[in-house]
Amino acid sequence: MRRALLAALAVYLGAAAYLVLWPQPDAPADAIARIVDELQARDITSITASMVEFILNVVLFVPLTLLGMLIWRRTSALLWIVVGVGVSVLIEVVQTVALPDRDGTSTDLVANTIGALAGVAVGVVLRWIAVRLRRGRRTATATTGR
Repeated sequence: MRRALLAALAVYLGAAAYLVLWPQPDAPADAIARIVDELQARDITSITASMVEFILNVVLFVPLTLLGMLIWRRTSALLWIVVGVGVSVLIEVVQTVALPDRDGTSTDLVANTIGALAGVAVGVVLRWIAVRLRRGRRTATATTGR
């Protein structure tokens, strides 16, 4: 299971790096435009490009902290929150300073932080479930004598 999670993390990091550090914002902007067009084709006109971008920024950060929580189980949830916020700040600074066609924004920082918090929350729940399942197996083993 750990290898599969590490592989998922590697794929995620590669895709995320491409999306946030590519010098031209074409790929993310095109994806947002396609989503908005698709929504409008279905008569959903109340969702704007800014809203879609915000939601995608939230979704972008969920896997970072969720996979981190599942792979490195002894690392605290608070540390993963710090990692999520730190990575988000780093990305926004790099976009502002080193990528002239990209814009680092405080809105992206807020959305990324919400995504990091959501990933940690799901990770905490999954860790709790895993502990309960392990305790249940140990109890069953102790009572059956196996």
